[in-house]
Amino acid sequence: MDTDLGSTGAMQRRPRPAAAATEATLRILATTDLHAQMLPVLPYADRTASGVGLSRLAVLIAEARREMPGALLFDNGDFLTGGALADDLAARGGPGPDRPHPMVLAMNHLAYDAVGLGNHEFSHGLPYLDDSLAAACFPVVSANVRRPDGRPAYATRLLLHRQVADAAGGLHPLVVGVTAALPPQTAAWERDHLAGRIVTGAILAAVRAEVRALRREGADVVVVLAHSGVDAQPPGRGRLRENAAHAVAALAGVDAVIAGHTHDLFSTVAERGRGGAAALVLPGALGSHLGVIDLRLGRRPGGRWRVLGRAAALRPVMTADGPVAEDAAIAAIGRPLHAELRQRLDRVVGHTPVQLDTHFALVRDCAALHFVGRAMQAHVKAHLDPALDGLPVLPAIAPARSGGRGGPDNFTCIPPGPLKLRHAGDLFPFPDRIVALELRGDGLRAWLERSASIFARVMPGARDAPLVNSQIPGFTFDVVLGVSYRIDLSAPARHDATGAVADPAACRIRDLCHQGRPVAADDRFVLVTSSHRLGGGGRFPLPHPLRELPLPPLGLRDALARADGPADGPVPPGWSFLPIPGATALFDSAPQAVAPDTAIEPLGLTPAGFQRFRLHL
Repeated sequence: MDTDLGSTGAMQRRPRPAAAATEATLRILATTDLHAQMLPVLPYADRTASGVGLSRLAVLIAEARREMPGALLFDNGDFLTGGALADDLAARGGPGPDRPHPMVLAMNHLAYDAVGLGNHEFSHGLPYLDDSLAAACFPVVSANVRRPDGRPAYATRLLLHRQVADAAGGLHPLVVGVTAALPPQTAAWERDHLAGRIVTGAILAAVRAEVRALRREGADVVVVLAHSGVDAQPPGRGRLRENAAHAVAALAGVDAVIAGHTHDLFSTVAERGRGGAAALVLPGALGSHLGVIDLRLGRRPGGRWRVLGRAAALRPVMTADGPVAEDAAIAAIGRPLHAELRQRLDRVVGHTPVQLDTHFALVRDCAALHFVGRAMQAHVKAHLDPALDGLPVLPAIAPARSGGRGGPDNFTCIPPGPLKLRHAGDLFPFPDRIVALELRGDGLRAWLERSASIFARVMPGARDAPLVNSQIPGFTFDVVLGVSYRIDLSAPARHDATGAVADPAACRIRDLCHQGRPVAADDRFVLVTSSHRLGGGGRFPLPHPLRELPLPPLGLRDALARADGPADGPVPPGWSFLPIPGATALFDSAPQAVAPDTAIEPLGLTPAGFQRFRLHL
């Protein structure tokens, strides 16, 4: 302390000149759920999709870097699998020294600073993942993926030593801490590959521990790559919650969160107690958007950096003027691979006498779902335990592509004629296997109640109410074949958007019958579903104790490729909406969709490119 002795002899304080603070801005660029979508094409549908693709996203990345040199680039998972290109690579033996994963090559070119792992990284097994990452020039991190003995399977945290520029152009050292986490359900979803090899723990506990360690180790800024969506649950609820990005943003010591997994669009500055906040982005899927987080930093001489301000935004590849251009280097990696893939997917595997589309899969029984369901049913019936002979075998299947957050291109439409290998992938693009379980009548009703929660509530007399709860994706709408039932939209939904029970007494499923007879609570059925559902995907109510019936492993997509094709003629009656006097509801479908009957009225195209319809209930 500077002091001065005045005329009175008393000690006086002499003002010390304030040390000038240094300010700088750190830009963080975020991608998620790329699913090996290198180019703006949909290989299974055999058409372009201008609003997606890493080759377009790369242009946005370059622009954001030019605006702010030194920007960091992260991905939070599901980049290696989940698309036709990666599935084809897996079918041909997977990546290796002479055949590196094309997404890894592309991400090397873009100089990612770090990536987290998503649940789909494990969909083709650990050797596929390890062989893919062998060519990576970027570090990989995951805090809640461990070996059965408790050892981390991958790095749980990273310290990145970088430089940040002040307003005058001076460079200063900056330490950025990075950790990541994926849904704890991953080990269950991928248990065929992971059982006895990998365990996955709670997101919040793992991230909290790593954030504290990063701060102790000198991190100025902490970024969390959370392969997890956002929901409305309070931070303390749901130890094994699947979508915990908001709760992660509320943790002390977190400055930025890159969310994913749900394919939503979201950006915010999430406030927390004691004046803290974290920037949070969820940038869609398949390269549709780039997340951009700007952190304004301040530091006193000799002190640590601290975050003074935050901003979060999303940048789409599809602008008002059309899509951005493609990056030539990324396109050069992807185009020859896609050309070869297109030839392989053109192999004819069957014939369909009818059009298979999902244009109205959320409002009517459709031939596409019946074809998928019969393929599932045939596999189970061929291998069912003789002790269960005589039990009805009921397939439960949801439309994989029904618009929604995937946009107006996100529908299946297969014309009558040859069924090609690509069509199997278009109907069901995921690597799930067929599973079966024994279910009672009350369990079947509970399953259907969860499915019916996708719809908004529509009261008598309501005009042009929304039909679908936009927070719930179409692939959670399971249709159960082999029974008939009606859905009462005027009743409240039993489950909320997260799948949690919101109103235990709510009852939307009416007139549930099997072969014309009402289903009793103790009736026994064999329900056929996917390994994703059995692992908790969609939070469907599984019976306790759960009894998975033994079956030879078969992927649902492989079952479709082996199927004879759909039957000719009308779809057997199954589910429908209970009439609601005087009510109409609006829903969106593909731009080329044609109304199947007079109860569905076309209203024209929306600004987003969907065809809007009015449903007369």
